[in-house]
Amino acid sequence: MADRERCNQGREQFNFSDLTSDDGPGPLIKRINNGSMPPPKYLALHPEARMDDKTKEAFIAGLRRTFGQTAP
Repeated sequence: MADRERCNQGREQFNFSDLTSDDGPGPLIKRINNGSMPPPKYLALHPEARMDDKTKEAFIAGLRRTFGQTAP
């Protein structure tokens, strides 16, 4: 599968362009916290994408800042 096709598939699942500040990053944060992001199929091919707790926290903090939110 070509990189562009993978990007398009990813965008269908979570597209920042379609979100508003009202939508927020909640669905993505939930997936990060429950271990389904990055997807296991992706991690099988790209183990370097696995996030430790510190990386998850930094990523989630960045998502919250992007949407103008503070930590709960």
